[in-house]
Amino acid sequence: MNSEQRFAAKNNLTISVKGTGHDYNGRCSSDGSLNINTRLLNDVFFDVRQNKTFFGAGATFSDIIKPAVLKHGRAVVSGHDLTVGPGGCLLGGCHGALARLHGLGADNVQSIVLVTPTGQLVKASSRGVHQMNTLPNGDLDFKEGKQITSDTSLFWALRGGGGGTLGVVVQFGMQLVPAPTAVQTVTVTWLLYDSQGKQIRDIFDAFVFNASFWQALGPTWAAWSVGSVPRNCSAPQGISSGTASSCAGQAALSFVYVGNDPLAVDKTPGIRAILNYRAPWVSDMTYYTTKTSYRSYYDFMYHNADTSNYQRQFVSNVFLSPQDMNPSATGRLFTALETMQRVAAVPLAGPDSFETLGFVVSLVGGGAVPGHPEAAKTSISRAFRSFAAELVLTAGGKDPDWDLRAYQAVSDAILPLYKLYPGSYQNEVSSAEGYNRVPDWQARFWGDNVARLLVVKRQYDPQGRMVVPYGLGWSGQEQ
Repeated sequence: MNSEQRFAAKNNLTISVKGTGHDYNGRCSSDGSLNINTRLLNDVFFDVRQNKTFFGAGATFSDIIKPAVLKHGRAVVSGHDLTVGPGGCLLGGCHGALARLHGLGADNVQSIVLVTPTGQLVKASSRGVHQMNTLPNGDLDFKEGKQITSDTSLFWALRGGGGGTLGVVVQFGMQLVPAPTAVQTVTVTWLLYDSQGKQIRDIFDAFVFNASFWQALGPTWAAWSVGSVPRNCSAPQGISSGTASSCAGQAALSFVYVGNDPLAVDKTPGIRAILNYRAPWVSDMTYYTTKTSYRSYYDFMYHNADTSNYQRQFVSNVFLSPQDMNPSATGRLFTALETMQRVAAVPLAGPDSFETLGFVVSLVGGGAVPGHPEAAKTSISRAFRSFAAELVLTAGGKDPDWDLRAYQAVSDAILPLYKLYPGSYQNEVSSAEGYNRVPDWQARFWGDNVARLLVVKRQYDPQGRMVVPYGLGWSGQEQ
């Protein structure tokens, strides 16, 4: 990759890096940059005796998890979608179903081989930075070269500082964890509004934004709550009037058990409570449950991958701490949904296409995340490290004519939440056309780690060759 970097320097270009391209903010293909695609660096190796795996930066989590589970009975902490690549996910933090049990993905990274912005091929690890070499055929030589420094700042910065700013990652070394053998899911689905337009809040209060419930549930359980409301609504006042069934919206809460007890669903009081939940509004039409058992952890990941066919999504998020998990959070979620619906309800010129406004609550914090042994050795922010849930607002569709409306809907709804919750996940934020200009974005993404991260950035990228929107060293100007 040295030739690419020399070309970029000669032509005064920045460098961007694309693995699988799963980036809401376009950091993997910044305008005006020389784009390096690592997708073909997708080899995967396992050292089961040492509980380690090594994989190229262009591999997907499917490439890693499928053989890890089916051949070796192991897994890695990953995101929720098998098509996502490890590059941006692990460098930004990475949370999924196993995080409450084994920590964030970044906590489980043991080494990173990369080409620095100045053209050095190095390995960063807990033992500092070592020179690396290639074999005559161009493959990476696994044998470390001489130690360049014992300072671990680069490794610290890479685990949480975000992708595309400190070098072109070639390979990750990662801890393997035991694959759960009795994976099960329990999903409940309900309407967001009743026939009188009243918000149905009790499920959120009892089972989503409830810190006591999640503490009692234990780290072998994780969950995602997802929901959507229609952009076009036949009720005259929008979803909050709710007299039309088309305005009711829908939500689901899907729990996943990642342990080894096939009877966990029946043995867990919190899960029994939601399966047996009764309220005046509950009926077979408004509240229903499903239970599923999977043959393996890979089978669960495969069948729960994101199957959305949206070609455009605009998102933003905030972290909620355990102290934030209370009925006020439920009210703020409904307020955000109603704000998005009001902004997006204005008809567009020309034929209308299907779009949606929605949310995701990722209930994958707590457990091993705040107290992981590697926590202090990563640049993960305090807000991320201590989060109980991540609340994501999203607007998506197929029609490009609707993009600006989607941007405005999310932007208007997320801004009040930014003022209440100080942390956000850098990997799940969109900003475009002047919308969602994230205030205090450096502190929001990295907290108290900003100053040290910028020192490492200047040390390894003195000429600022690797700068992406909302990444280390970015000036704050739209690209």
